[in-house]
Amino acid sequence: QPEAITRYLALTFGPVGQAFDYGFFRAENLPRVAARALPVLALLGASIWALVRRPAWGFLGAAFFIVLAPSSLMPGLVQVIVEHRMYVALAAVLAAAVVGSVAWLGPRALAAWLVLAVAAGGLTVRRNADYATAERQWTDTVAKRPGSSIAQGNLGQVRYEQGRYEEAVMHFQAAIRLKPDVAQTHYNLALAYEKLGRLDEASAGYAEAVRILPYFAQAHVKRAAILVTQGRLDEALAHLRPALQ
Repeated sequence: QPEAITRYLALTFGPVGQAFDYGFFRAENLPRVAARALPVLALLGASIWALVRRPAWGFLGAAFFIVLAPSSLMPGLVQVIVEHRMYVALAAVLAAAVVGSVAWLGPRALAAWLVLAVAAGGLTVRRNADYATAERQWTDTVAKRPGSSIAQGNLGQVRYEQGRYEEAVMHFQAAIRLKPDVAQTHYNLALAYEKLGRLDEASAGYAEAVRILPYFAQAHVKRAAILVTQGRLDEALAHLRPALQ
């Protein structure tokens, strides 16, 4: 989470390179964690000190950490960096920046902030264009964060719906390499294989989906259908019965 918080603060003052999904990852490099944790701890310490000595400033620092606390102390199981967590906490950071600059430079600082606000509005309009279609959203995310299994899987779904099955296979395979325990991704990959006529690989994909999620009825039915075409009726029944249940 120190990496997440420093990322949020960096985006506050340099809102470029945003990503819809960062993927799931673990912090395993101690020097990198320390490099991100030290400024966060320093800011937290300064906020606590200010609460006692400069309550107005301390309130802004405390508000920043309190708003982020629920998602920082218990981050999501799939997404550990999510930019929309910063939307409310942003108010405290910008209030401190604006008030501090005006106290230091005088009213002329407000003119600079107005220019920055207009520029930020332009960046918002440009960024909103990335959400115009699912294809643009997930193509942008994969380009920035190829290590996101969610982005790879969703771009694979877009390509599947477009009938671009070879590309769909490529993205579903990438998603599985990143997170192999998601039954839906194996199912989607099998659907793409089936469209390409690669029935053995499709059958294996459906089998893996039901291994991960035994009550995945659609995957049972799809594998049973392939087994029927291959004359393997007993195996097909072994999938149809749990599908009915």
